[in-house]
Amino acid sequence: MEQQGVGRTKPRRNSSLELLRILAMLMIIGHHLTKRNPTFMLLHNQPPSVSKFVFYVFIYGGGWIGNVIFFTVSAWFLAGDGRKEPSVKSGFKRAWLLEREVLFYSFSIYVALKVLARFTKIHLGIGLFVTATPILHDIWWYATSYMIFVIFAPILVTALHGIGQKKHALLCVVSLILWGVFTLIPKVNLDFVALSVFAFIYWFVLVSYYRWYMNGFSVRQCWELIICGELIYMACWFITNFVPRFRGLQEFIFLDAKLPSLMIGFGLFVLFERVHFCNGLINWIASTMFGVYLIHQHPAVNDLLWVYLFPFTKIWSWQHSVVKALLIIVCILVFGIVVDSFRRLLFTVTIDRHKGRWFDICWDSRIANNIRTKILQYTNNK
Repeated sequence: MEQQGVGRTKPRRNSSLELLRILAMLMIIGHHLTKRNPTFMLLHNQPPSVSKFVFYVFIYGGGWIGNVIFFTVSAWFLAGDGRKEPSVKSGFKRAWLLEREVLFYSFSIYVALKVLARFTKIHLGIGLFVTATPILHDIWWYATSYMIFVIFAPILVTALHGIGQKKHALLCVVSLILWGVFTLIPKVNLDFVALSVFAFIYWFVLVSYYRWYMNGFSVRQCWELIICGELIYMACWFITNFVPRFRGLQEFIFLDAKLPSLMIGFGLFVLFERVHFCNGLINWIASTMFGVYLIHQHPAVNDLLWVYLFPFTKIWSWQHSVVKALLIIVCILVFGIVVDSFRRLLFTVTIDRHKGRWFDICWDSRIANNIRTKILQYTNNK
């Protein structure tokens, strides 16, 4: 949580949550090492073993836990303490600032891989028009969904405040039953598409209710959530590996944002949120995590990593495959941190010298004010 330093006016980020953000990105990279790897399916046919258990339950299973954590850290501050509602302008400004980083990596990766393709058999697979419009073409699902979410977040906060605590609580219960409990049934999703902005809205409804109305979970309750979630993961793994009838469902429980990932991710978030300290190095590293995501999750970089460099057939054939997979995950994280640190320094001396200035100019321009006035007049007349 942001804190006020002594004699300072600038809020300080809680490094405990920033550290959790780093751990979440490690989980996400681990998930991509498995899920995004075209040859990962070979593991389905392997006999049960400790290595297979770790790959599924912790490396594969950590992906949606990481997504839940990554979003919850942001949602916690977007929700606020319930006393002040964010402005519509703030949502669009967040999207504007996010778009700059997305465009930077879209073009940078395009150019870098174009050069690399001259010397290798790598196929970029993305044209210049798509590169110039990454959000519209959903190159990164998280970036697209999150950008849409931050635009709607101020309105969503106002709406949730408006319905009051009782109806908000009812909304949480219904949501958890429909997209938490029922999605534990194989082949049932009740129209829940995890890779969309809807997942963020669903999670935000839960996070905001907890922040505005509930007493904080105790340490024991957090650990109960985490352990229960892990037990569900483990139980499903054992059933799908030792009961022949369910062998085809080995991935089921680890796909999408099912109840166990919510339980584990939110339990970890609350545990870390209870601890408050400030460390500049951790905060700097954590600020590069979105860049790490954009770098390694670009579709062409996905192919480079998981088709050419680290296909799962190669990883599985290694001795101590789990340990070496973890080293690959850490190396990808470190590489991304270094690259995005240079990007941040470049932004600091260029477009971030007056951060958001161009947005403010556009938003406060006469044309924009006239458009907003016309919209308000139209809606009021209705």
